[in-house]
Amino acid sequence: MKGVDSESDDNDKENDYVIEIGVRAAIMTRSVIVITGKDDIIIDGVLNNENELTENEVKNIKIAIVKGGNKLISKITGSGCSLASIIASFVSINTEQPFVSTVTAVSIYKKASSIAGTSVNGDKTIGSAN
Repeated sequence: MKGVDSESDDNDKENDYVIEIGVRAAIMTRSVIVITGKDDIIIDGVLNNENELTENEVKNIKIAIVKGGNKLISKITGSGCSLASIIASFVSINTEQPFVSTVTAVSIYKKASSIAGTSVNGDKTIGSAN
């Protein structure tokens, strides 16, 4: 799978495929899965720790797609690690709702990369905010 460096012109079709694989992984691991790319996809596989799932429950899995950000984030070494630490911080203060915490963290990270992208200098460094 592709991560933050993903740049595809056929994003909707790619998202459908990635979501299908992500849902399987989320259910199998009973965890919240984050798949980064042009659009970040967050899938809730925690499912209230239910052991057996009905077909209807699988169809109703919560999925969030976060758009925005800046494609330059894919050029920054460690950006995925930074996102993971931010997600961990948010989930640690809201352990009852890991999906909501993760979506919030990813949304804020996307917004921050968008803001930072507007202040990129000619030498591809990020300038300070005014």
